[in-house]
Amino acid sequence: MTENVFEMSDVDHSIYLDLVAKVDCCKKASQYLLRIPKQLQSNVVYSVLFAAYLEHGKESSAKRLLLQVRALDLGDQIFLFNQLLAFYKGKGRISEVANLLKEMEDTGVQANLSTYNIILDLRARKGDISGMRKLWKHLEEVKIAPDAASYALLAKGYMKAGLWDRACRAVKEIETIPFSRKRVVYRWLLKLHAQLNRADDLERIWNMLKDVSKLSIDDYSIMVECLGKADEVERAEEIFKEGVHSFGIKRLHQYHTLISVLLDHGRMEKVEALVKEMMRCPFNLGSATYHQLIELYAKSGDQEKAMQTLQKAQNASKIFSGQKPWYISYLTLLEMFGRKGDIERAELIVRDLKHSGYPCGFRIYNALLMAYVKARKMPHGFLDRMRADGAIPNSQMRKELNKVMDNRRELYQMNGARRYLF
Repeated sequence: MTENVFEMSDVDHSIYLDLVAKVDCCKKASQYLLRIPKQLQSNVVYSVLFAAYLEHGKESSAKRLLLQVRALDLGDQIFLFNQLLAFYKGKGRISEVANLLKEMEDTGVQANLSTYNIILDLRARKGDISGMRKLWKHLEEVKIAPDAASYALLAKGYMKAGLWDRACRAVKEIETIPFSRKRVVYRWLLKLHAQLNRADDLERIWNMLKDVSKLSIDDYSIMVECLGKADEVERAEEIFKEGVHSFGIKRLHQYHTLISVLLDHGRMEKVEALVKEMMRCPFNLGSATYHQLIELYAKSGDQEKAMQTLQKAQNASKIFSGQKPWYISYLTLLEMFGRKGDIERAELIVRDLKHSGYPCGFRIYNALLMAYVKARKMPHGFLDRMRADGAIPNSQMRKELNKVMDNRRELYQMNGARRYLF
């Protein structure tokens, strides 16, 4: 009886290496790479390890691996460069994107459509119409056809610049290009039409999506979110109910989406009813749910319930590893206390924020300063505190500090008490 021996290919090794990196660590994954036969150490395998390094923030290891791949001359390296470009883009390190593009040009690495889409995204985020046009013209010159993602990015750029008619035309182009009948493309179309506030097109794309594939929970959540952006709140509630009828409540994100829509449109009574319904679900509420509750109570001005909810979120983080209150939750409460001039509670929020491991940056100090301005009290050593935390005050913040100083002088002149000076 002969034994069939399974021989692994480079793709098999890359899949296993990816699992090792996710379950164990990048170091173990790199050690596994060394055990792969030389003839199977292909570009595919190196690409997986490269992606793992970037995912875990090990930029220096990724760069060393890129140099190693180039030295081994394993073929097309554009996928690795694109991953590094996307990494820099996500970190907002635009100058390094430019440097890497120059390096690609100098070393003869040919850009592909994914490369150009990364550049287009950067242009679109700034609303750089001139840069977008130049890039689009270059695509025509090098005979690279734009895909659905290209047109979606183009539309976002036009919207950023306030050119709504051009954005509409770009969105329409998405439906005409090849391979547009994919779930992800329909989701892009839903989101783009929502930003354009085109409720009729939302319904049309929704019906098209229903025709081409079976709807998922995420599809319903996306549609609810999009209807909210298009100010179709009642229709969003209908879609939410349809999703619950089809799938039941599988995760709390289903509630989160509708709650966000209702909060944005000031439907507080409906939010409270939905929250009560959600609390009956047998799930760990999670940081997202606690944030929505904090946002709800902050908008309604219920300080006590907002603080109680933050305390519950902090207690839950001691039980469930990795689940701590969101940074934005602390900021929401801090801004609420800032508007009310409640210095004591504002300082308490800043203390808890630091204990949670979050950086105390400009936005936090700006919200904290508002509490002192409202209370007409001088925050002693405020600028020194900011510098110690690496936060840089801007001109507006300095004006607010001067305003507090002027208020103190006014009180001194009125009452003649030196205690009002600092």
